[in-house]
Amino acid sequence: MKHKVNKKVFRRTLSLVLVLAMLVTGFNLDVKVESVYATQKAEKTEDNGEIKDYIIVAKNEKAYNRALNATGEEAIKNGEKFIDNNIIVAELSEQEAEELNEDSNIIIEEDLKVKANVKAKPRTISKNKGIDRDVAWNLQMINADKANINSNQKVKVAIIDSGVDAISGIKVKERINLVDDKEDNLLFFEDYSGHGTSVAGIIAGSNGENNVEGINPNVELYSAKVLDDNNVAPISRVIEGIYWAIEQDVDIINLSLGTTVYSEALEKAIKDAYAENIILVASAGNTGIKIEYPAAFKEVIAVGGVNSKGEVSKSSVIGKEIELMAPGEMIKVVGPFGGLTAADGTSMAAPHVTAVAAVLLGIDKNVSNDFVRQLMNASAKELIESGTGYGIVDLKYAIDNYDVLRNQYDNGNLNVKIIENNEEIHKFNEEDLVEARWWQEEHQYLVQLGYDSNNVYLEDWEINRIKYGATKIDEIFPSNYGKSDDSSFLHGYKNYVANYIYLTHAAYEIYNDGYNRYLNGTTTVAGAKVAGIKDRISRFPWPSYADTNWEKSLIVFGMALHVIGDAYAHKAYGYQNGAYVNINHTDNWNTNADNTTYFAERELGARSSTIKAMKRYFDTGTVGNYKQFVHNNYSTYKLHKLYTYCNKTTESEGGSVASDATLLRNASYGD
Repeated sequence: MKHKVNKKVFRRTLSLVLVLAMLVTGFNLDVKVESVYATQKAEKTEDNGEIKDYIIVAKNEKAYNRALNATGEEAIKNGEKFIDNNIIVAELSEQEAEELNEDSNIIIEEDLKVKANVKAKPRTISKNKGIDRDVAWNLQMINADKANINSNQKVKVAIIDSGVDAISGIKVKERINLVDDKEDNLLFFEDYSGHGTSVAGIIAGSNGENNVEGINPNVELYSAKVLDDNNVAPISRVIEGIYWAIEQDVDIINLSLGTTVYSEALEKAIKDAYAENIILVASAGNTGIKIEYPAAFKEVIAVGGVNSKGEVSKSSVIGKEIELMAPGEMIKVVGPFGGLTAADGTSMAAPHVTAVAAVLLGIDKNVSNDFVRQLMNASAKELIESGTGYGIVDLKYAIDNYDVLRNQYDNGNLNVKIIENNEEIHKFNEEDLVEARWWQEEHQYLVQLGYDSNNVYLEDWEINRIKYGATKIDEIFPSNYGKSDDSSFLHGYKNYVANYIYLTHAAYEIYNDGYNRYLNGTTTVAGAKVAGIKDRISRFPWPSYADTNWEKSLIVFGMALHVIGDAYAHKAYGYQNGAYVNINHTDNWNTNADNTTYFAERELGARSSTIKAMKRYFDTGTVGNYKQFVHNNYSTYKLHKLYTYCNKTTESEGGSVASDATLLRNASYGD
């Protein structure tokens, strides 16, 4: 039976239902609720066809309440952003969807998927020279290196993508995870695919922090994680990200994702954002002959990609909806774990335009989104190929002609011919490009870790295995502190230094001696929870592709990095009001342990330790030691018993902490 629902009380309804269910069932909620829902779904499927997720958009309040009543509480999968915008996401049968579609004031469509527009397999180059971090051909092509950037005001840029790794060195003002709302997810390694982090680096990277020079480091970034580990998201999640960005009062939204399927619900969200004077930039797509949505919407700046010669990239679609072009091939980007890598695709082209728009808007934030849009169009370098819009975005030319165009701007109309950009496109030869990307016979990019003469290079797939171990451990073996299946030793608790070191031993032995031999081995590290860690490794649900000892060892090494990250997140004490206080989980996000902007130096510490761990293990081929925790980023916080924990490990690992004793004592709390 369906109950009548009113929008004003709906926010309280689901929580009330859960409370009542717990009271009635004696807290045995999971089985009861799941069985009820399963029965309801089975009944719906049998009577009315296949159950699918649908997006329902009501054009007014009355239509919204009609849709709520017709849908029923048990089917609704809403978030707060949907409720406030007359949107419902629900599981419905085909017949129920058809019935709702008969209402002229209701839009209903299947909640299909969007994907990131990043090219998976790059083209081969015949040299392998590594990377010169001072070379940035993509910035030269759009004249960002020559521009006199003088943004007087902070511009707020939202990246709706796969998240941004906190450990990357890229500063994020606010973030939301719409894929997974678990409170204990580690933000240091939030971005499993690395896609959103790469986009963020193009916009706001800093040579001093992550060795990728972004176009405009003077922005405030807002990250909405909507893409899952496979860089895919339902349209409803993208819509929710857009409305979150509107609530944050952002100035620009970057959408390096797309779908070939038109969505009226997505278009409504785009229109709502544009009506708030937000500049919208999206990647056009990498394959096919059709510009993808949301780039194809008229409110959005559709961006295609060019290669180093100023030609349309093989990883870019073109067409009449294209507005601007930007570098989209062999782009140096921020890689995983504080490293560097390279990427292709219109996903990488879009943030170039986003960053240019941010620079121009920063000159005077009182101008309209349309003015900035037309300024970029008027100053672009035209290409001879049709379907490439106004051409390649040109930051310097836009700044140089800002005042001229401002005077010409009248009700959204510009005479673009007056300042035609006749500058020749700077073309780069292959010798220039090998400095900005990696190559090997397997046609995979390499990730560079470290920035000195002892650089470490890993393949994409190897990094993915490490990332799997570093990120999946939260859901596979959650902390469960104090419970029967307590795995808190994998999450920064107990002696986190010893547990990190032992996990590197485990990874090393699995690769060199074999998985089974490791499980039967006797290696120990003083202070480590050896039995617990070995038990969790023995019970680890290895993914199907982890069928070699090397792949298993990489995943275990990722678990070691997770311990490092969690130590800085959960075992830190920050100095405030004359005393050190534990930085823990609170209801207030501003003071939450997982908010990496709260005592932000913790992120620098985690980054330093992670890079040291990566270089020691992969460069020297040796297991970890306490020195990965020795650095100078402890001025505003301390780690729990750091000195004691480091000193304990020397009982089995040898050596002494004497040379680092002063630093470790000063950085330690509770010894």
